[in-house]
Order: sequence, then C-alpha cells, then structure tokens
Amino acid sequence: MDLIKLYFVQCISLTANNLRLSSQKIEIVGLLKDAINHSTDLPKTILEMKKVTVLSKLAIRLGDIYSFLISDKLDFLKLSEKFKEHCQLILRDMNFLLDSTSVQEFKEIVNGLEKKCEPIEAENLLPIEVNLMSQGKESVFSPADLAREAGMRQKESFILEEDPPKPGNDFFQNFEETLLKPVKELDKFLGRLAERNADDGEIVYYSEVMKNNCGVARNFGATLVADMHLIFQRGLDLIHLNKLEMNRETAENLRACLIVIVALIKNKEVDIKPFLNKAEAFAEKMDVAENR
Repeated sequence: MDLIKLYFVQCISLTANNLRLSSQKIEIVGLLKDAINHSTDLPKTILEMKKVTVLSKLAIRLGDIYSFLISDKLDFLKLSEKFKEHCQLILRDMNFLLDSTSVQEFKEIVNGLEKKCEPIEAENLLPIEVNLMSQGKESVFSPADLAREAGMRQKESFILEEDPPKPGNDFFQNFEETLLKPVKELDKFLGRLAERNADDGEIVYYSEVMKNNCGVARNFGATLVADMHLIFQRGLDLIHLNKLEMNRETAENLRACLIVIVALIKNKEVDIKPFLNKAEAFAEKMDVAENR
C-alpha cells in the first residue's frame, strides 16, 4: 500500500472510531477503505466519487487532502497535526455518507466506481450533436439552417481544440491551465445532460468546479470569463433544485458559456458574439426560473 492510500485509510478509520456506528455502518466504512486500497488510479477514483451524490462532499474533502499530500510544501514535522485536522475535516461528511446509504447501495456504488475507473477509449469532443437520421427522424431544418448549424459547429470545434503548450508568463499560464483543465470533461458531461443522463452528484460536483474557477477568473481580473462561469454554475444549481429542466436546450445554453470561456482564454480570432448572446439570454431565462 502506498503512503497516500495508507494516510487516507487511517484517516477514515480514526474518524469512524469517533462516530457511533452500527454493524452496517462499520461494513460501509470497510467498503470505502477497500475502494481506496484497491484503486489503481486514486485521483480518478476521487474524481468519480465526487460525481456520486452521497459521496460528493466527502470526495471533495479527500481531493483537498490529496492535493496537500502531493504538494512540494508538505512539512513532515507538522504532519501529525495536519492528520488530526484532516480527521476533523471529514467527520461531518463521513457521518452524512453513513446516514445516507445502505450496505447494498454502497456496494453498488463501489462497483460502479471500479467500472468507471477502468481505461476507456477516447470519445468525440462533440457529444451533444444528435444524428436525427440514425434515430429514424426526418430533419425539419432548411438548407440555410443546416449550413448555419454546421458553421457554428466548426467554430465550436476550432475554439475547443487543444493547443500546443505556449511559453510565457508563468502566472498567466497557471491561470490558463486551471480554467481550461476541466473543459473536455465538462463537454462530455453536457452530452450526458442533453440526453438527461447526468446524475445529481455530477451536477453538484461541476457546480463546485465552476464556482471555484469563477473566483480564480475574478481574482485575475477576467470579468467576462468569471461571468460565464457564474452563469454556468447558476444553471447547474437550478437543475439541482428542479427549477430548470435537464434537456438538450439547457445543455446547449451551458455549452455556449463554455465556448465563450475557452475562446477568451485562448484569445481565438473568431466571432463569439452568437455564443455570448446565447449565454446572456440564458442568464435572463434563469432570472425568471429563480423567482418561481
């Protein structure tokens, strides 16, 4: 067992010892420790845990602890104090997990995590596109509509394509990497959202990602980028509250925000006004939804 897994397992064990646990809850704790022990890719396992509703809060804490443990600023002389602090940090989230699931439900969750963490083939970047003919439906779009749609898709592909690393200011490069890192994953998530296949844990997790990155953009002085993150986050929060429907239209509106973010950060020489207008119209729609 590597040191980080050992740290997590002992942290969970010590925290569990401070809770009043039934035999079922003790078994859930054991399953959680086994999932960490047997993980072949711990960061990916934590990422997938963040997408499961009952695990998302605890997984966010574990992610923070993992970042601390791999930091080059780790002070081993103070590690014992930090360990106690981390045990206190996850106490409430552990309690929430144990109160929110049964042994059988958690076994299914762990099995799902193992499957999701297996290597998968690369997916296309544009999951939201739907082939109407393959679904046995006739297209109702005119040639002009189809040409306009194709043009928009070309712009999206150009904006979202990966760029080679660029030399330059380290501060800006860190800002750029932080905000662009979740883009591919968010694009795939929006594909699931369009098909109504996104689960509640994913929605909460990505809302937290956009909230954090909104703060990063705001501190950097990138006001419009921050606003797009905020609109995206608000959209996810309203879906979570059942005030906004999870469907293709909502996914496309959120994706417009994502495209504006990427275009502005990468400084792409392309007209993003249609996407910006779409994002702003979506923000107005959410104002109405929030007041329902």
